[in-house]
Amino acid sequence: MLTRNLRIVLCLLSLFAAFGWPATAIATDKQYEDSENHFKLVAPEGWTPLSAKQVGAVLALKIEAAPSKDASPSLAEVQVHPGGAPIDNIAAEMGKSFKSRDPNAVVDAPEKTTLGGQPAVALKSTVKLAGRQVRALHIICAHGGKDFVFAYLSSPDRFDTWRPEIQKLIDSFQFTQ
Repeated sequence: MLTRNLRIVLCLLSLFAAFGWPATAIATDKQYEDSENHFKLVAPEGWTPLSAKQVGAVLALKIEAAPSKDASPSLAEVQVHPGGAPIDNIAAEMGKSFKSRDPNAVVDAPEKTTLGGQPAVALKSTVKLAGRQVRALHIICAHGGKDFVFAYLSSPDRFDTWRPEIQKLIDSFQFTQ
């Protein structure tokens, strides 16, 4: 079982790796289903599901928007961690970790929401990573003994532009068991 700090570090690693993951399409119909972790989702028009990656006990699925020449990439990611800590605690620790890594980070107050019909916590932040400002939305949910972290990352100027498409992706997320 992963410790809370290790889970937070893995979430941060996803932020640092956000713009450098090799692209290998896994579905032509824009639908992704994970039978082991029991969830599925549909990528919105203009977004491409990329290969799922197993990092230790963590599954990370990356879905990316094809950026125009003048825009930086945006991505959404689903991470699956062995369960443990309450989701409110995970969100609080993530916020503290972002602020400790970037003293100028802005972390909004966590908000109650749902993911796949389950109670969840949403955390928005703006943080500098690898010399770039990144606006992020993390939705943390527990289901079936696992913690699910849905992350959306974009440059601050593109964050709201893609937000309606990201909402479609969030709304398509379903637990299959």
